Amino acid sequence: MNKLVMLVGISQSGKTSLARQLRKIKEVDEVISFEDVKKELKKGSGIQKIENEVQKRVINSLIEGKDICYDSNNLSSRWRINFLNKLSDLDLNIKKECIIVLTSFEECIKRKIYNACEDITEESIKEQIKQFNCPYWYEGWDNIKIVCNTHVPLIWFMEQNKIFIDNSISISDHMLKARNIYDILYKKPWEEPLFDAVSYYDIGKYFCREEKNGKIEYNGHQNAGAYFYLLDCNNMNKKGLTDTLTAAVLIQLHNEINTRTNKELKELRDLIGETLYNNLIIMKACDELAY
Repeated sequence: MNKLVMLVGISQSGKTSLARQLRKIKEVDEVISFEDVKKELKKGSGIQKIENEVQKRVINSLIEGKDICYDSNNLSSRWRINFLNKLSDLDLNIKKECIIVLTSFEECIKRKIYNACEDITEESIKEQIKQFNCPYWYEGWDNIKIVCNTHVPLIWFMEQNKIFIDNSISISDHMLKARNIYDILYKKPWEEPLFDAVSYYDIGKYFCREEKNGKIEYNGHQNAGAYFYLLDCNNMNKKGLTDTLTAAVLIQLHNEINTRTNKELKELRDLIGETLYNNLIIMKACDELAY
């Protein structure tokens, strides 16, 4: 059985270096990368055209029986699911592995400057963090790994959110209130992923805070929050991979209950399963009671 290794991460996080290392130690036979294909195609080719060509090459190499590393940002859960569905439709008997490559925003900016990457901007890296979807088992993976290049403790992100006031209370204090409500109402063990999700679901707000037409917006804060949660490497050491990913996914999805139609909520429930969905309902209740 041959295998696909898909890398997931923002620009300058170290995906390509990891891909080369996997090739060097013969974990994969070939690396197919977005940047390499981009250089081959005509200047001005759109991202979609490049990604389609990358996926075409990945599929052809998998059909040939090779072990492949797919090196691109691959930040969208929907994008990853659609690609894995393509492989299922082709009835390819392959092992599907996802590696999440995590590096702090500040470190990625340093690398961008050091590597003189003119086509990558600080704003584009920030937008990628705001678009990050944490990979999870429901996407169709046989295995998921995390490579954390920079450790940032969660307390640091809580400190960043202390200075911002949302509805007459600091964002950090609001999360602490929600966690206390969770403790009182549900009395579940603190080791559970839901405890962390309730404790840190808004840690991405400081990063995404923007004032538009006199109104404060936090677009993408749920995705940034999931990314920042994963940057605390101690979580995985204490909780294990699955619980760490579960907490990150709950942080990422916590806003969906408020924004989706009934039809879309049913689709979400069918995708993520009853347990995760019920946890989102609990998070919504704690959030509302904390105001």
